[in-house]
Amino acid sequence: MKGSVTSNTGSNTFPFMRLPADIRLCVYDQLVAMPVTRLLAGPRLHIYHTKPSVGILRVSRLVREEAYSIIERGCSEIYPSITVNVSANSSPADLSQHLNRTQDLLDDLMYWFGVAQQEDKLHNCSSGEMHRSTLLSLNQWIEWQFINDWEDAPTHRDNKAVTFEFMKRAILSLRQGTFVMHLILNDSNLFLAHHGDDWSSLIRTLIEISAACPSSVPGMLRISVTADCTARMRAVLSSPALYERRLSPKIWKVDVVQDAT
Repeated sequence: MKGSVTSNTGSNTFPFMRLPADIRLCVYDQLVAMPVTRLLAGPRLHIYHTKPSVGILRVSRLVREEAYSIIERGCSEIYPSITVNVSANSSPADLSQHLNRTQDLLDDLMYWFGVAQQEDKLHNCSSGEMHRSTLLSLNQWIEWQFINDWEDAPTHRDNKAVTFEFMKRAILSLRQGTFVMHLILNDSNLFLAHHGDDWSSLIRTLIEISAACPSSVPGMLRISVTADCTARMRAVLSSPALYERRLSPKIWKVDVVQDAT
């Protein structure tokens, strides 16, 4: 039928590559505003990372060459590497669980960041890539963790690819000085009733990560709390955590949570 939009020959496919190059670049920029969020822990823990929508990179080699750097750069500038969102109906025990799981992720990240630094230096890799031997070892370690080490391993088995993607992106963002962790506490009572040991442990890990980075990571840690807790949160972050070392004020900030739920 004349004017039909369907065709057995596939002629209804939009001719994207016929667009001018500058229009295609604008399309890639818009993809940065459509991220994909992936959970990094079990259903009770709201710990997740955000990645760009990268399906278009599989269209062709030319599209990948045009879009990859735009999408990666835009995502690292806009979205946190890891977000921890503790809801208002949580208990102090829930907060401890969130902080402990987050510290476990950061400890693992710190270890693999060191491995990647050594391997990539040996093989002269650029800051925007990781050597295949590092990626292979990381993938094997994640496989072993999910099968042999984690609690509720069958529940988390489907998240192996998510964990691998998070670790790879976080390592690269640490190297490039774009790593950001966003911790959101939606309840002042939750924060005020919580014991400080978990905070000290997490801050120690962040101090070690910051010290290991080849370039500074300004604003590496962002914590959003209710308005009545901002002063106390700043005091916690300013206190000594490791051999009288403090988390540098340049790498953290405290603000007011936008939508308490």
